[in-house]
Amino acid sequence: AGKVRKHVSEQEKAEEGLGPNIKSIVTMLMLMLLMMFAVHCTWVTSNAYSSPSVVLASYNHDGSRNILDDFREAYYWLRQNTDEHAKVMSWWDYGYQIAGMANRTTLVDNNTWNNSHIALVSAAVS
Repeated sequence: AGKVRKHVSEQEKAEEGLGPNIKSIVTMLMLMLLMMFAVHCTWVTSNAYSSPSVVLASYNHDGSRNILDDFREAYYWLRQNTDEHAKVMSWWDYGYQIAGMANRTTLVDNNTWNNSHIALVSAAVS
């Protein structure tokens, strides 16, 4: 008894209803942004990994295409300028490419399971 209830005006009711609406709009915008980000990431990875090759292509600012064929040229040079029975020491991830494209034996490639052998070649390269 003795407590007076305040009457909520129509304007205050409208202001209270605005908060949940803004939260919903911000939530929907964030969800759309995350979905667009996922689509963009999928597109970028599909372009980057869809056709792995030693021949690299890039685009200039004017839209013209630039082809980088340095790896293939280097492997061709290696095949032409080294002995047929030469053994090549390179970093392990180039081993398969050298064996396949330059037709030379490598000390380490992606199939080497001996970690101490990889560490020894790594120490010699660095």
